[in-house]
Amino acid sequence: MSSELRLPEESVDVQVRLGAGLSRLIGRSQFALDLPSDATVEDLLEVLEDSYPSLAAPARRALTVVNGSQVGPGRPLTEGEQVSLLLPAAGG
Repeated sequence: MSSELRLPEESVDVQVRLGAGLSRLIGRSQFALDLPSDATVEDLLEVLEDSYPSLAAPARRALTVVNGSQVGPGRPLTEGEQVSLLLPAAGG
């Protein structure tokens, strides 16, 4: 009789901050998200879209900033990082 030991999937907690235009859509400006340990910015965006459908299109247009640096969707996320989603400002 064999028994397989299953370890819990590792995860990372990241802090999400939404700029004013996005935070108004869901009534929150910051919160924590628990993501799989191999999560990328793209994975975070997908979780947000599933959890908050009103963010789907605007989040895709947002600038993604991790720990103060603008990053692309393939950027891996690590424990404790701060991810900000900011809508570009338009002006003239």
